[in-house]
Amino acid sequence: MLRVSVSNAVTLCTMSNYLSISDDNIYRVSIDPDTKLVEMVSLGMFNVDPQLEGFYDDVDDLPVWAQEKLSVLMLCDAVPPTQEIDGVGKRISTHVYWLYKLEMENENDG
Repeated sequence: MLRVSVSNAVTLCTMSNYLSISDDNIYRVSIDPDTKLVEMVSLGMFNVDPQLEGFYDDVDDLPVWAQEKLSVLMLCDAVPPTQEIDGVGKRISTHVYWLYKLEMENENDG
């Protein structure tokens, strides 16, 4: 997983949103705190990558782009209102995240 220092996370977590992301490129990721099972669901009606949706045994099983974004968002405060991070996503609550998949990102990227 991508490692981010706390000082960088504070800067990232306070950025404003200047990037326009299509709903079809937003994924809701929820992590069960007991089982660590991860569910990934597209928020758009015309999902561009339906093969990404479903359940994963662990965050390490997610595509690399999703792991990297999730690791950044996990450093952000979960108390609403939460901040959006350009090109990364938003932490919605303690165990729920929205990840923004950019068109140039591929699930096989490493």
